[in-house]
Amino acid sequence: LSHYLYGVDNGIENMPQVTVQSNIDGTFRTSDKWRDFDYNSYGFDKTLTPKDVSSIDTSDIAGYYDNYINSTDEFGRALTSDDYYLNLSEGTGECYYYTFPDNFTIYGVPELHIKMSTENADLDGLMISAMLIDTIDDKTSFKAYVTKKRLYDCLPYTTVDMIDDPSLGGISVKEFVKSNTTAKLLSFGYTDLQNYGCGYDSCEYTTKTEAMNNGEYYDYTIYLQPTVYTVEPGHSLVLVITGWDPYRAFLDEDYDRLEELDLKESRFTYKFNIDNSSVDLRLPTASGE
Repeated sequence: LSHYLYGVDNGIENMPQVTVQSNIDGTFRTSDKWRDFDYNSYGFDKTLTPKDVSSIDTSDIAGYYDNYINSTDEFGRALTSDDYYLNLSEGTGECYYYTFPDNFTIYGVPELHIKMSTENADLDGLMISAMLIDTIDDKTSFKAYVTKKRLYDCLPYTTVDMIDDPSLGGISVKEFVKSNTTAKLLSFGYTDLQNYGCGYDSCEYTTKTEAMNNGEYYDYTIYLQPTVYTVEPGHSLVLVITGWDPYRAFLDEDYDRLEELDLKESRFTYKFNIDNSSVDLRLPTASGE
């Protein structure tokens, strides 16, 4: 912004376009451009999610969220948003479990192809959330870069050096540090049940698709946030599909007033079904790797 808006000669135009920090050791690598990537489809463990159809009801999300953000674990530590998605109450979301070779690296934009239906086709704002989470199991902790609510949702850091700059005074050199966690949210994406068939361009979602029929299945593609992330040995990934996501978007600016308006339950209640045979998680890898 300093260079392109105000003409500051800071050399930003000569820096690499892409800088990636490793989730394993924290080191950085750079490249002149975002590399091409190839997709492969991956199947989930059907012994852990054996149902043909998963039925999701969002009516408990508001109450569950309110309870969760005020909870702590057995050591008195505030629970993180990364754990939130793995502990959704029964019927509020569905989990799909995936295993990969050691040090498998996702590089690019993960895609989720899926068929869903709803009996609430006449409603608006039917938000569907897809979360991709790194975990070992639901009890074992591991080190990862995770934000801390007590730090205003910022990554913890440590000061490793000081630079004495006469024009700016002392400048702290800081490094992010890992924390103990049982889950790491590595990518996420959303769609609206009313906008089946829409693609990567967000502008497509401003145009209403043809009217939906209650109970009819439609094809959806959910594009998750681009990432470069290595799955460590012994880890697995969990795909969580749920309804509206209170950590990312409240569906109405009056959310905080809905309780006093006696609308908190009804305003955000909708149901949808997932055809589990259609769940197709496509993960990208860098071309040639």
